[in-house]
Amino acid sequence: MEKIRYSEIFHSVQGEGRWVGVPSVFFRVFGCNFHCHGFGQGRDKSKWLKPEEMPYSTQDLSELKNIKDLPVVDIGCDASASWSTRYKHLVDWEPIDKIAKEIISYTPENKWICSTGQDIHFIYYRWGTYVVAKRNTTIIKTTTI
Repeated sequence: MEKIRYSEIFHSVQGEGRWVGVPSVFFRVFGCNFHCHGFGQGRDKSKWLKPEEMPYSTQDLSELKNIKDLPVVDIGCDASASWSTRYKHLVDWEPIDKIAKEIISYTPENKWICSTGQDIHFIYYRWGTYVVAKRNTTIIKTTTI
């Protein structure tokens, strides 16, 4: 059985791009290759914290058991838990079938098209990019739920 290491799944309204306002399920795969140090640091780069001073470099991980226990940071990449190898021990490899069931549980009515006819988009973040899928997503379509 194939497994994937991921850091989060959540339901929200798409906040940018072509599908602003569309209900969506977001799935973030662990291992993003971007290290976006500038998020939340303003325009003056001379005032930026150095990478080794960023929250993802300085957080005390000794008491944490799961990636969901990490605090939200106000500077640096909002998804640093998805790429920083410091957090790898907090994320397990999960079977695709289990992940698919969890993803579908985040949709309203537990399906990709609501009784109103509204599509729910599936947005999956992988290595600094994201993919928007509508309706039948391969991971869902090939999994018995």
